Amino acid sequence: LSGLDDFYKAVDETRALDQTDAFQVYDEGELDNLPDPAWAVEKHVPAAGLVTVTADSNVGKTFYAIDLSYSVATGRRFFGEYGVRQGSVLYVYSEGQAGAKRRRAAWKSFHGVTSAPVRFVPSSLDFSQEIRPAGIMCRFNCRMMLFPRQFI
Repeated sequence: LSGLDDFYKAVDETRALDQTDAFQVYDEGELDNLPDPAWAVEKHVPAAGLVTVTADSNVGKTFYAIDLSYSVATGRRFFGEYGVRQGSVLYVYSEGQAGAKRRRAAWKSFHGVTSAPVRFVPSSLDFSQEIRPAGIMCRFNCRMMLFPRQFI
């Protein structure tokens, strides 16, 4: 399998996992003892983060998402300012497919990048279903999974 087939197979496999560890509940003392978060993108994205970029139409979601994705993938500072932990990215997008392609090419040309470990899924995910993004990220060996979305 390749492309979308691999992605949907990973989604199906993660749905089948035991859901008892879907979230953790902490009391105040346990919360105070948790370590401070590590960052994949300084002050923006926690390490091994799932990112959803949500905003109105035509406000720059795709530009933001492309810069975020390729900054992590190449190890370049995000917005030229914030440090990143380099790693591969899984970019799931359901809108602006042609725009994402052009903006990706423009970003790479501007920064002199010929290739980077960013994989694209031109689809949408239904978060009302039991989807385990962490499992999908592990399957594709990604540091970050990104979802640009429009307010509904």
